[in-house]
Amino acid sequence: DLIVPLSLFLFFTIDKRAGYLLASIGLGINLAYLLNTYSRGSWLAITVAFLVLCYLLIKNQSIRRHVNSRIKQRKLPLALAISIVVLFFVIPGPDTSIRTDDKFTMNSSIHIRLKSYANAAAAFADSPAAGLGHGAFMLGYRKYMFANAPLTETTESLYLVNLHNDFLQDFVELGIVGGVFFLVFYLWLLLLAAKNTFNKSVSISLYSMGILLALIAFGVHALVSFPFHRPTSAMEFWVLAGIMLGLDGKKYTFSNKLAKSANIILAVCIPLLLVYSVYYYSHYFKNSQDVLRLKDQLIEQDCVAALNTATQLDYKLDYYTKIFVPLAYNYCYKTDPQESFTRMNEIITYDPDSSIARITRGLLLLDMGRPQQAAQDFLNVAEVLPHRPTAYVGLGHAALNMGKTPLAVEMYQKALSLDEGNLVAQDMLQQLEVTKQVK
Repeated sequence: DLIVPLSLFLFFTIDKRAGYLLASIGLGINLAYLLNTYSRGSWLAITVAFLVLCYLLIKNQSIRRHVNSRIKQRKLPLALAISIVVLFFVIPGPDTSIRTDDKFTMNSSIHIRLKSYANAAAAFADSPAAGLGHGAFMLGYRKYMFANAPLTETTESLYLVNLHNDFLQDFVELGIVGGVFFLVFYLWLLLLAAKNTFNKSVSISLYSMGILLALIAFGVHALVSFPFHRPTSAMEFWVLAGIMLGLDGKKYTFSNKLAKSANIILAVCIPLLLVYSVYYYSHYFKNSQDVLRLKDQLIEQDCVAALNTATQLDYKLDYYTKIFVPLAYNYCYKTDPQESFTRMNEIITYDPDSSIARITRGLLLLDMGRPQQAAQDFLNVAEVLPHRPTAYVGLGHAALNMGKTPLAVEMYQKALSLDEGNLVAQDMLQQLEVTKQVK
């Protein structure tokens, strides 16, 4: 969404042959990728950007003449870009057909997003001033998943990580002040870029037009996805914002002293940023490799190795560690009960609504002979995921351990009403029926 408009206008702007050839290759590869991803958000974004481009070319005669002359002069590089797009679709490759299972059909996806937006309204209403906290959406949103529109697609290990609407998510995370601030900043950037598309300088006008179309595409996609919350695309947005401010700022003059101070600050900050980026992404890469190894160890049922790997993972780093670390302990808690209990306490302290951690700790508490405390963990799961049978099976176990057999039967029956094929609930009810007959 960002690179296609920028590549196109660099193609029109750069004078050196090597430069505009590179821009044409970038345009072709990125456009081919964009079309081939089956991302409806990207298709919508680039369509809106194209319509705006047509409008701007109609309104700005000097730019239209410049673009026409460049197209006539650079037919072969432009043909190269088009050829790359065609080749991506002609050359045989892996199956890229859209998945057709119920979970990923278009209607289902839209349905999930609409329900998510409805529940986000409840989250915002609960904390309109401060919001859930920056970056806290995945954890803070869980208690609202059934607030206005039941999000029954969620499970113990499947959560909504992003809202699929960046502007709305900003309001939910940052509250009214942060949400309005970012929205106003984005709209101001658009106005700044739009104003400079009619700059007397052809180069500034072309650069501004490319940035304007990139920002428009980015914003349109942000209405149905979360580009602002992805580190790399978010960084590209802020780089574009800086370039746009720089283009607009050419009309200002600064003292030599101020300019030197700014250069010194940049000379210090940029290397620090690069060092931090290298550290962060190397750490992220290693963690991702460890998660893949953990998945393989769980598939191989190697619990000793899996728990060893889970201990080394940074649980807070990303979605996958938040899911697979408690999953490993859930599957292997009997291998090392004490370490599993300690780890689940740490996870629940950080994420009180982690259903996998709650279920695992509940099972450990049952093994320790502490059914009342176990019941509290299972009750939390039932509140967060009222449509899932797992919590009610756990509550049945806890009731049974407390000698409350009628309540246990009620809980197992509740689990079966949610999932007729739940084998644990079926087995427990059969055992209780046999015990009753024997008595």
